[in-house]
Amino acid sequence: MMPKISKKISFQSLQELLLGSTLKIKAFLWFVGKHSFLCILVLFLINISFGEFLFYRYTAISKSDKFKSFDTPIIFQENTYLFVIGELEKRKNIFNNSLEQYNDPFQ
Repeated sequence: MMPKISKKISFQSLQELLLGSTLKIKAFLWFVGKHSFLCILVLFLINISFGEFLFYRYTAISKSDKFKSFDTPIIFQENTYLFVIGELEKRKNIFNNSLEQYNDPFQ
């Protein structure tokens, strides 16, 4: 035989849980407010240490041997350069031609 399942939901335990967590949040916020200088100092030190970690990581990676293995020189592709210059000239000409003189209707 299967046990009977109660269809009633007890919100009392949920309410106690929420009330307990809001009291903890309030206590934490009061602590932060009372010790604001200490909190700002701790956050500043965390920020500095994280920045140092990132700086060290990316400078160490750039100085490692992984990126020194690229011995092939960079080849300048003149055809692509000329194509881009041509497109820029076309756009410039479109904007120069679109500046028409219109009569002022308020004269």
